[in-house]
Amino acid sequence: MAEYERAAEFLAQCAKLYPADARAKPALSDAIILRLGLQQDAEAVKLASEYVKLYGQTDRPMSATIAIAIALHYIENEEWAKARDILTQSHSLLESAPIDLRIQAHLAMARGMLHGPAPEQAYVELTAARQMFGDGGAVEAQIDKAYPGEGDGQHMRRLAKTLTAAGDAMVLLADRDRIARLATLRPPVFAGPKTLVAINQHLSTKATEWMLKRRTAIEEIERQYVAVLDLRPMPPPKAVIASAAAVGKMWADYADDLSRMVPLEAYPTRRTTQTPPTMPTRAEAKAALDQLRNPILQRLAIPALKKCVDLSAKYQYTDDQSRSCDQWLVKNDPSVREISDLAPTPRPPRPEWQRDEPKRPR
Repeated sequence: MAEYERAAEFLAQCAKLYPADARAKPALSDAIILRLGLQQDAEAVKLASEYVKLYGQTDRPMSATIAIAIALHYIENEEWAKARDILTQSHSLLESAPIDLRIQAHLAMARGMLHGPAPEQAYVELTAARQMFGDGGAVEAQIDKAYPGEGDGQHMRRLAKTLTAAGDAMVLLADRDRIARLATLRPPVFAGPKTLVAINQHLSTKATEWMLKRRTAIEEIERQYVAVLDLRPMPPPKAVIASAAAVGKMWADYADDLSRMVPLEAYPTRRTTQTPPTMPTRAEAKAALDQLRNPILQRLAIPALKKCVDLSAKYQYTDDQSRSCDQWLVKNDPSVREISDLAPTPRPPRPEWQRDEPKRPR
């Protein structure tokens, strides 16, 4: 670590002494990266300011990249206020940067704002990032134009980062609608007479009405998540898995809420001489619930969570969300083994998750 620190000092000194030298800019950017890696945030920010001062007018893309890198470093360490500050200070620089950096900057600012005093403002930033990306076709052309001297490899890296940022913005916007809308659709918990007739009456009236509203809401929100698959030139794997996991969780929570509509702990596990003849046992009350829950579990929740695992296999992308899908299936579907024991076999996708991915001519 001491050697890295000395290297950062010499690289920064080189850039300051010979700013016009062709090696000065990469030396200073390397010094910033070293300082960030050493967790010397104050020194990194100071060097970033020096970079903007020296090269902000002649190398705006790199200056903007450095500002975003420092903001993302703060976000990774959950220093939300510092992330917002560096992006606010670099606002004019970022707004004149190439489109890939502008989209990434809007996403970074949104993440910082979600943990700030005005989280609703984050969704303004997310909407800006999503609208700026569009369908992806124009963005790809603009990236080509902004970096004419770069090869295919660097072009694809820039495009991948931009796709990922747009996908993350879509997921966060859908998450907001999911949380807000489903919070108003809590299940009607049965509190009537402890009789099987009363339970069935509740399940066939209030519960059925709630189920229709809840299912309609989930299907509408699901369409927002599925829209991630329309991003071009190809859907970003991280956002695809996040979307599939969120959809799976909605259906799983729906099934779980159905199982809690009648507080089963209020009913006896077995019938005794003291049990009123009209009161059902816990198993009988659960059987009434299962008539509603099992179709949701088997036809909607389990297929949605399996789709999450299948997409993880298809895109060769695994994270905490894809693992949570697998863990849920292990607990709720006897036919599923843990992903660590058996790689998931791709299954035919549900129609709304089927998209044709166009080949990108190069």
